[in-house]
Amino acid sequence: MGGMPGMDHGGGGDMPGMGGDTGEGTAGAKLPKGAGQQIKVKYGPYTIPGANQPAAGPFALVAPLLGAQSETGMIWNKPVVNVRKPCDNCSITGFQAGLETLDGQNANVSRALWLHHMVILASGNGTTDATCGTGLQQVAVGRMGAERIFASGNERSYFDFGHNGQYGIHLPSGSQLHLLVDLMNMNQAATPVYLTVTYNYVPGTATKNVRTIWSDANQCSISEVPAKNTPQYTIASGSYSSTFGGNILLTGGHLHDGGSHLTIEQNSKVICDSKAYYGEIPEYRSNMDMNHGQGAMGWQSISSMHLCSDVGPVKVGDRFHITGYYDTAAHAGMLNNKGKPEEIMAISITFVGLN
Repeated sequence: MGGMPGMDHGGGGDMPGMGGDTGEGTAGAKLPKGAGQQIKVKYGPYTIPGANQPAAGPFALVAPLLGAQSETGMIWNKPVVNVRKPCDNCSITGFQAGLETLDGQNANVSRALWLHHMVILASGNGTTDATCGTGLQQVAVGRMGAERIFASGNERSYFDFGHNGQYGIHLPSGSQLHLLVDLMNMNQAATPVYLTVTYNYVPGTATKNVRTIWSDANQCSISEVPAKNTPQYTIASGSYSSTFGGNILLTGGHLHDGGSHLTIEQNSKVICDSKAYYGEIPEYRSNMDMNHGQGAMGWQSISSMHLCSDVGPVKVGDRFHITGYYDTAAHAGMLNNKGKPEEIMAISITFVGLN
C-alpha cells in the first residue's frame, strides 16, 4: 500500500511498530483504486429532519432509555438491512464513506450537513464479530453475530488494506451487508441525501482473509458516552484478548469534535496514536453557529484522523485497548438543542490480515 500524508508505516518512529506523526492530515483524499475493481454505491436517499424537527429513525424515541439523546435535526442510528453489496463472491480490499446531495454535490459541514457516523455489518460470511457479536448494533439489524467490518464519521477517512489484492474481507455468495445510518442537518429545512460507500474489491475469495477488531468506549451498546464537565479528559474501552493471529494491516480512531487524539494499545503498549485534524479544507469550516461550544462563529470540525499501517503481528491472546483524549479548550465540542454537551465517542477499527 502506498504512503500518503498523515499515515504511518510501522517501525519508522518513536515506538516499536509505530511511525512518527507527520503533522499532516488527509482531508479530502480519495480511496485510490488498488488491484481489482472500484465501485461507488449510493444508499438512500435519506431525508434528514430540519434543525428544529424531531429526530427520525425507529430507535429515536427510545434513545433516552439507552443513555443517549436522539436530538433534533438527525436521523438517529437508522438500521437498513440487506443493502446492495459491491460484488458477490468477492473480497473487499478498501472502503470510504461519503455524503451527497440529490444532484451529486458533496454534503459536508460547509452545507450544514454531517455524516455523523455509519457502520457496515456483514452476516453470512462465516465469521462473527470479534469483540461483540450480540450487542445493540446486531440487535438493530436483526442479525446476531454480524461482524462490524467498516465504520466512518464525518472525517470520511479511507481505509485501504488490500496490499495490492493480497488481503480482503471475504463476501461469499449468500452473505449480506447491513447499515446503521446516523446523519445530522443544521439547516432549517429537511434535506434529502445519499450515503455513499466507495469499495475496492477483487473477485473471488482467494485472498488472505481480513478480520476486524472493533474497540469502543461503549462496547456492545450505542458507542456514545456522556461528555465530561472539564476541558481535558479521557474515555477508554475495556480490554479485548484476540482469538486469532495475523498482521495488523491498518488501524485508526474516531472521535467527536473536541477530541484531540486516540491511542490504540496492544499488550499495554501504544501501537498507534490517531490524531484528529481540524478544518484542513473549506468543506470542514462554517460561518454558521452550529451550537459548537463557546458560542463560536466560524468554527472548524474534524476533517481527518491519523491512520497507522503495517503495525506488526498479532498473536492469539494479545490484549487490545483504546483511550480517547478530549480537549475542549483547544477544540470546542458540539452542544445539543438544549445547550448541553452532546455525547462523545472513542472508537477504533483494526484490520488484521490472518496468517
